[in-house]
Amino acid sequence: MPHIATIGDQVANARRAQQKTQATLSAEIGICRDHLSRLERGVINPSLRLLRVIADHLGVPLVVYPLSTLETHGAVAAEP
Repeated sequence: MPHIATIGDQVANARRAQQKTQATLSAEIGICRDHLSRLERGVINPSLRLLRVIADHLGVPLVVYPLSTLETHGAVAAEP
């Protein structure tokens, strides 16, 4: 089964690719560093609005996968 990076993984990878620290990015987008840290670790689920702000700021596309695609790859449990 292929690994599907979590949203937090994708945000962290995009941030690191731009050589930004959590402190720098969080200050630039107007959230606290702890909030960004929790998002990257998967402790919280970000809103689509926040994801759009992050994606726009880092210059990366925001891709939203249909639930059926995630179920196929085992990222979420399908209901019985």
